Amino acid sequence: MSAYLCGPKTIATIVEWEQNSDRPGFLAKPAYYGGTNEDKPGIFFRELLLRQNLRSLHARYPRKVEELTPDEWEVYRNTPAVNGLGIVDMLKCVQCWQYQSCETEDYQDTQAWKYSHYVLSALISRLPGYEKAVWGLD
Repeated sequence: MSAYLCGPKTIATIVEWEQNSDRPGFLAKPAYYGGTNEDKPGIFFRELLLRQNLRSLHARYPRKVEELTPDEWEVYRNTPAVNGLGIVDMLKCVQCWQYQSCETEDYQDTQAWKYSHYVLSALISRLPGYEKAVWGLD
């Protein structure tokens, strides 16, 4: 399977789900991921995910990936999210982004990777039965 640039709806949907979740925490703030308190979270996280996806493509296909134009960046900043997806669909959406963004050697050290795992953890905690499951087995 070849790597590709995730579409603006995919990235928007991941970020907007997290930003609109009923339990956002301190990990949902740009400052935790190298941004500032002045950054608009929705745009900051969209750009964070998009930059890593682009870096991954450049690593996988050197000299074959073109840079985005300013107009294309604006599309990614402003595309509406897809609303109403279930938890499993959202989990797969995040995993799609992770798969398409993992080709850099430092992938697991990136702020984008950390953010995507924060979102995955938030999604997993909303699966049916999660709250009633045991917390440790000792």
